[in-house]
Amino acid sequence: MKRIFIFPVLLILSMLHTGCFQHFFRTNTRKNIDTASLQKLLSAQKYFIVHFSNGVMALNKIKIADDKLEADLIPVPKKRMDYIDPKPNKTNSVRVRDRANTIMEVHLYYSGILDSNQAHLFVPVSTFNRMDVYEFDKKSTNNSIIFSIVGIAAVGYLVVHVIGGGPFSY
Repeated sequence: MKRIFIFPVLLILSMLHTGCFQHFFRTNTRKNIDTASLQKLLSAQKYFIVHFSNGVMALNKIKIADDKLEADLIPVPKKRMDYIDPKPNKTNSVRVRDRANTIMEVHLYYSGILDSNQAHLFVPVSTFNRMDVYEFDKKSTNNSIIFSIVGIAAVGYLVVHVIGGGPFSY
């Protein structure tokens, strides 16, 4: 009879494991972009990605002066492509191993077209119509951890009492 309960318990534990202890980030979308904000993010050593209407590129050797942004364009590494299109101003999940890199990203949105031979960008800051500054969402992450612990404890309690012959055993 106890074997009948092992499979459902293992199934529940595996479902809990995949949904437990998730980490989250927010995009903190801004429509107004200025050189002071960009300078501050550059000083914080953020990783900049530009979204063109036909693709994305990372920025390297960034210079901001006279309300203009200048940088070399490099391909976005594959490991950074997983979080390229999150939900703006909402909670987005991130794998724990990707968290450190992801929360260092700044995404700039530019309505221009990326030329396949283009290796450099020199544009006024005002041409960017949106900026997403990824940031760790501590509240959502803490809630996930708390609910995960409660869920695991509840399943553990049921396992001990159902399989172990407690008051809920059959």
